[in-house]
Amino acid sequence: MEEKDSRVSLTFAFIAGAACGAVTGILLAPYSGKESRKKIGKAAEEIKEKGEELIHEIKDKVEAVIEKQKEKIEGLIEEE
Repeated sequence: MEEKDSRVSLTFAFIAGAACGAVTGILLAPYSGKESRKKIGKAAEEIKEKGEELIHEIKDKVEAVIEKQKEKIEGLIEEE
């Protein structure tokens, strides 16, 4: 279980780092304020989408684990 938590933490850290890098790059680039806001908005939308995908993946994996555990418990109950 710790390995899964570690992978989730690593993935989250990677996404957060990418977001910070993207925003920093946009802010330091020689664009007008309007262009910078547009680029930041686009980057934020992409990060939001990746985060939502990650949440769905985690949810699916958690549901699969729960379902397997239910099946194991039901099997143990039937054996008794």
